[in-house]
Amino acid sequence: MAPSTAAGGAEPASPAGNAPPVPPAPQPPAIALRPLPAGLERDLLPKAPLPLSARNAPPKVAAMPRRERLRRKLAPRRGICSTAPGQAFRDTLLSGNGPMYLELTGAPYAEQLQFRHERLMLPWRRPFDAPDVAAELPGIRKLLLAGQYREGVNKAFEALTAAGLAVNTKAHPTIPAFTMKIDIAEAPAVSDYLRTVDFESGEIRVMWRDNRGDWMRRTFVSRPDNVGVQEIRGPGGKPVSATISLQSPSLGRHNGPVTFRQHGDEDHLVFTGRFDPAVNGNGYAGVVRIVRKGGTARLDGNKLVIENADSIVLLTRIDWFKDFDAKRVDELVAGMAGLDGDYDAMLARHRPRQAEIMNRVTLDLGGTGQQGYSGEELLDDQRTRSDYSPALLERIFDMGRYWLLLSSGEFPVQPMSGEVNININLQVAHGEMGDVPEAMAPYYDWIESLLPDCRTNAKNIFGARGAVYPIMPNKDWGVSYHYATTAGAGIWPHPYWISAGGWVYSPFWDHYCVTGDLQFLRDRVVPGLKELALFYEDFLSVEDERGNYVFVPSFSPENWPLNAEPLPTDAWPLTPYDAFHMSPPVPFVINSAMDVMVCREVLTHLIEACEILGSDADSIPKWKAILAKMPPYRTTEDGTLKEWGWPGLDENYDQRHVSHLYGAWPSDEIQPTRSPDLARAALLADRKRGPANSSAHGLCHRALAAARLKDDYLVDWEIKQLLNQGYFNQTLRSSHNPHSGPMPDAQGGLPTILMEMLCYSRPGLIEILPALPVDLRRGSISGMRARTFARIDRLRWDLDARTAEVRITSLRPQTIRLRAWHGIESATISNGTLKRAPRAGEDSCDIMLPPNQTVTLGLRLASSRARRWAQPQDD
Repeated sequence: MAPSTAAGGAEPASPAGNAPPVPPAPQPPAIALRPLPAGLERDLLPKAPLPLSARNAPPKVAAMPRRERLRRKLAPRRGICSTAPGQAFRDTLLSGNGPMYLELTGAPYAEQLQFRHERLMLPWRRPFDAPDVAAELPGIRKLLLAGQYREGVNKAFEALTAAGLAVNTKAHPTIPAFTMKIDIAEAPAVSDYLRTVDFESGEIRVMWRDNRGDWMRRTFVSRPDNVGVQEIRGPGGKPVSATISLQSPSLGRHNGPVTFRQHGDEDHLVFTGRFDPAVNGNGYAGVVRIVRKGGTARLDGNKLVIENADSIVLLTRIDWFKDFDAKRVDELVAGMAGLDGDYDAMLARHRPRQAEIMNRVTLDLGGTGQQGYSGEELLDDQRTRSDYSPALLERIFDMGRYWLLLSSGEFPVQPMSGEVNININLQVAHGEMGDVPEAMAPYYDWIESLLPDCRTNAKNIFGARGAVYPIMPNKDWGVSYHYATTAGAGIWPHPYWISAGGWVYSPFWDHYCVTGDLQFLRDRVVPGLKELALFYEDFLSVEDERGNYVFVPSFSPENWPLNAEPLPTDAWPLTPYDAFHMSPPVPFVINSAMDVMVCREVLTHLIEACEILGSDADSIPKWKAILAKMPPYRTTEDGTLKEWGWPGLDENYDQRHVSHLYGAWPSDEIQPTRSPDLARAALLADRKRGPANSSAHGLCHRALAAARLKDDYLVDWEIKQLLNQGYFNQTLRSSHNPHSGPMPDAQGGLPTILMEMLCYSRPGLIEILPALPVDLRRGSISGMRARTFARIDRLRWDLDARTAEVRITSLRPQTIRLRAWHGIESATISNGTLKRAPRAGEDSCDIMLPPNQTVTLGLRLASSRARRWAQPQDD
């Protein structure tokens, strides 16, 4: 019983028995709350923060105010501007025409431009084929099936080394052609500084004011004339003096040898690079033709000194020679004589071609009110709000398409950097939906050109027919050469990864789906997929006790089961740091989900294509039989999709790659409406994934899988990380990791995410707003291609008003199902037929589309929030 207290505050009664009395509760002392004396609270606050420049920072450059940019109409309608010069080449502005592009820092008095050409790659010595180690495959498989993963990878690596392929063989990079420096006499102070790039023309402008007046330098790379064009003028029509020089590129950690030479006169600067003649006869030349009005010019060593000219125009062309000789260089110089050097006329010839491509697809999220914002200001705006800076998303979308266009010539995405286990795949991912065939055509040509080497890969490594693509293809060859030990990154058995081919061929299928091009399907899709299917016929020779095929060996880039045995630290070269921190378990195991997903996609697309074409009827049953013996996907006890479908392999959730979500993106066999249980398992796997080292490609792949899984929360989360945490700099160039050097994975990845969250499509189906973040209440996208032989002329939405409008032009007569994940209350149609109207509580309707006519569908949405399809698992 609780002790009682007598009235009047008497002491508590003694409890029964001999228990000690309970003392009264202490009373807190009274505290008088008095305001601080006037001014004292202010005096106690910290001082306002002050900027602290980095050591060796350049002289202060005062930015042009936004009101001045708008008054003078200097900010491009579609493009970006920056209020400070670039401090390094990662901060540069870009202009290019595909084969050639340049990076420009924008320093007023010490300009630097790095010129690149797509063909300038340090050459490999040929012949060079994948190592012939196929005889070791049965023994490797035996070890892996016995759970001896460490011994299996050791045996594989020993065989590769014994066959003459050195471990940790590095890729050969594309190198810059040269760096151009333009030096002008400095003034004491710079104000009203601005640099811009106009995506519709590729023109870069650098503007500033000093005590001599207002300056402007202009630069672009011409498509019709295949030449870089630069104009240098003095302020207010005054004469200009400049010193121009060309400098050899840095090769970094890569060996040459490359022999660089240069010569010139008053009218030309010529720079040549000759690759190792013991390897091949490749070389290149860069020619700068100087078109000068007035003034004088003289050579001072390798520098061209121009004084008191009315204007200077520099015309730069770079060419690669398979067999280098001086005569080819002379021909290049002579070929530039016909260019008139009229900057405005050359820009007028170029701009319409560039603008037409850029204006095919446009995104409007309401960023008009931020017209004239610099990249610095847009990033600052984004980082101080909880929703989105609309102009920032619009500019990054445009920048992605601009980058893909300027960097794709004979080859795609220059300089070719990364691997085809996510990097290059993301870089080209928006090419079909974003309607940039100028970039995708060279991609398809390149992939097909690698087939001879890929057939050798299959024969030499696996003893199989067909083709196996390497993880690191180069421009001219597809040899599978790279495998690595724990030298700072992990254990990578790349020659045994079998899924590169399916991934690089996935865009081929997308091209057919957006164009309906039956000749492309017959001549390019089917032959490539048949090569991959032929490999699977030979590779899939092991079955489990249920009669399902076993994928062994199997690798899921770039992850490993947590409980697979680590390599012993004395097995392969390790640094002390690696030996302590970086001895991961072995990734060389069995039945990775990705391998199964890619195989299924290859065979499914091949069967569909042959049935459409009415071809290969005798082979279709064989391919269907292989599909019927695919192993099932596995889940954990809580229903999460497992990355490896083999007993005893534990999940590793903290990994930047999500290879086991390939079935959601770029493939689409995992869809909530078609395979809800599998889609729920994939959604859980996506939500549970940790970022590991926070690579941009990991954020992009997780967001793309989330978009296909209708997970607007995760799409929103990943996009905001990309925008807020340093993956894009002030010139909107993307990086691999936060605040690091350029890497274009997110350059292609984020535009793809934006399109996928607005529209998902496959033949016969269009879904609108499947994963739209709740903060993007209204907007529109125009010109996007749908993977059902159609173009989305315009998709406009207003969630507050619960309205959406879709304008579709179909390339063929067809009936499609249109689904809105916010539900459909009512629908109206013009110029088409509403074959099945939405019924109460439904989210779809069926539309008959005539060929080559625009059909407009108006929707009243049922809700301003997308419906939740995934529910907690029942007990």
